Amino acid sequence: MNKKFFITTFIIVVSSHIFAQYNFQFLGKKTYTGQNLSGSWGWNDTINNKEYALVGTTKGLSIVDITTPANPVEVKFINGKQGTWRECQTYKSYAYITQDNDSANSEGVLIYDLRQIPNGKADTFKGTTPNNYIARSHSLFIDEKGFLYLNGGDARVNGTRTNGVMIYDLKPNPMKPTYVGFTQNLFGTGAVNYVHDCYVRNDTMFQAHIYNTNNISRFSVWDVRNRSNPIKIQDFGTPYPAVHNMWLSDNSKTLFVTHEQFNMPIEAYDISDLNNIHQIDEFKINQTNEEIAHNVHVLNDFIYSSYYSDGVALFDASDPTNVICVGYYDTQPGVTRAYSGVWGAFGFYKSGNMTLSDMTKGLFVVKPTYIRAARIQGIVTDTNTTQELAGVKISFVDTAISILTTIDGVYKTGSVKSGITRFKAEKAGYITKFFNATLVNGVTLTKNIQLRQIPIYITQRVTLCDGITYTLPDGRNVTSAGSYTSSFILPSGKDSIITTVITLKNKSTSTLYTSFCSSTNYTLPSGKVVTTASTYSDTIPNTSGCDSIITVALTALPTSSALIIADICDGETYRLPNGGSTTTSGIFNYTFQNSFGCDSLLTVHVYEHPVFDITIEDSIYLGDVYTLPNGNTTSTQGTYINNLQSVFGCDSAITIDLKVLDTTTITDILNNINDIQLKFVLKNNTLQITSKSNITINKLIIYNSIGTIERSFLNPENILFLPDLAKGIYIIQVITNDNKAYTGKISIF
Repeated sequence: MNKKFFITTFIIVVSSHIFAQYNFQFLGKKTYTGQNLSGSWGWNDTINNKEYALVGTTKGLSIVDITTPANPVEVKFINGKQGTWRECQTYKSYAYITQDNDSANSEGVLIYDLRQIPNGKADTFKGTTPNNYIARSHSLFIDEKGFLYLNGGDARVNGTRTNGVMIYDLKPNPMKPTYVGFTQNLFGTGAVNYVHDCYVRNDTMFQAHIYNTNNISRFSVWDVRNRSNPIKIQDFGTPYPAVHNMWLSDNSKTLFVTHEQFNMPIEAYDISDLNNIHQIDEFKINQTNEEIAHNVHVLNDFIYSSYYSDGVALFDASDPTNVICVGYYDTQPGVTRAYSGVWGAFGFYKSGNMTLSDMTKGLFVVKPTYIRAARIQGIVTDTNTTQELAGVKISFVDTAISILTTIDGVYKTGSVKSGITRFKAEKAGYITKFFNATLVNGVTLTKNIQLRQIPIYITQRVTLCDGITYTLPDGRNVTSAGSYTSSFILPSGKDSIITTVITLKNKSTSTLYTSFCSSTNYTLPSGKVVTTASTYSDTIPNTSGCDSIITVALTALPTSSALIIADICDGETYRLPNGGSTTTSGIFNYTFQNSFGCDSLLTVHVYEHPVFDITIEDSIYLGDVYTLPNGNTTSTQGTYINNLQSVFGCDSAITIDLKVLDTTTITDILNNINDIQLKFVLKNNTLQITSKSNITINKLIIYNSIGTIERSFLNPENILFLPDLAKGIYIIQVITNDNKAYTGKISIF
């Protein structure tokens, strides 16, 4: 059993005695106090004609005499280390007991001679030397040749820890196993090749690797003919996680695999060719069952598997491609999706009885009824196409059992009940088919099924021009009006019945005299576009949909065009030719018809010119003369309003807020304008500096009209681009290479 998992249960069936069961008879029960149960096995004492259940518990191994099933009696208890995981198997009259609980205080493998019941005591076998040492084992297996295999757990081989498989020969001395070899593995539960369980027959070993590696769930196959040197044949990936245990069919051709996670099926693999292992079936107690199939065993082509909270289930595996559940016994019908119920089941007693070790409820003795399933199988095909149909649901009408056909159209199912059984085959788009079949236990009935697609009925109406031939859906050609019925199979295989109603129409001719404006084009009735005057013969459908021959006599008419340019000032409105108006610049196109009725294109270009309302803060030095925008001059500080008119006649108001500056407020400036060696000219946002001599400018500063620095440049070029200065008056100060300061003034409007 895996140490890390969760479990879920789905309870079905009705009650008999006090437990849910089918094809099982309750015989007896033994309860345990202060300990839970784990793995279990059994032993047939052929000398004294007795049967014993070997029951692993959290405290040791309980040996129970079940010869009288109604009264199970514990006759021997072998104490062991406290722990959850304990398993047992037998070789001849010897019981081998493993635990996976305590490495530090190892009990190794306990060996007990069952012939001494109730006397004697178990021997402890921990290996031969400290370098070959058994601390604990998760599970064990004993094959038909008398070899013991210890799986998982914690052991040492030549001083190296391993949790692979240790191999011992029991034949020389069953009480003193002889070490033979091992399948190597790194230590740790998550290691690559950790072996949870194994199964060996005919010198071939199958190992269950419960921990996924690289997200691959897998079991491996080994050649153990030389058990001192096992050779891995291959790893095989499975579609489901947590590979837990496995068992071979009686003929050794099929491997049955369980997965210790809820809602996982048991899988059947064809292993007759180890180079071509492939799944041939997967199965549960029923379709909705979500419990864990814990340990699987095979007896006479029957599979029995412990199912935790679902107890035990019995399957007929005589056809491994169609395994059918034929019985079940639930020890805890009121418990679902819980880590509880039957851990182990043993059914190899000569009496045919079976023991179940329920973790919390105790040991149950039951008797299964081994009855073969009544099977039915076949292929479902399309009636018309004979194509195999996948995804067809085949179901028992009176039960919840159903199955879907494979991609090859194959279905396989069955029941434990025989007799006349009613089935249903259904698939979307097909007529549901009900059929009866007489099922017989132990017999496989082959019943192939054909499904017919749901027919489609169509009525179509066709209008033909006189003299036209029409091909009906069934391939017939007709030229006369009437009603025609066609029955045929569509390419999809669906039956189709189409009624075609045909009516006839007549042809016609006409002449059209018309004109079009030159420099344009004309569309003929058929949709053909022409650009020249001429006579055209055109064919179009008439009102009846038949050919109509139209002669078009086409002439060309002249067209004309004109241009108007208009200027407006900001705020003015211009009346457009179409009666509308605009207050902004734009190009307006208007189409009028001339005397011939052709388009006359009139284009109006409207230009809007600005009207300025500008306030400028400017300054002069004391004693200077300032020239206003209207040409007047002043030397006095104050506010001056000038009204000007642009070349387009648009009025502009410019207000000059003039300040008179005392030159003492700006130091190191040459105040005599006649001494200025530099000239500053601003045009189109570009400042050009012209020098009267070879003066080099080290620094240039631009002040606004109130003396705040707006820009500063080191070693500027003679041309500066100033697109982001606002409208206004600016003072320019430069420092030359001879440490002289020069000033100038620019205006931005």
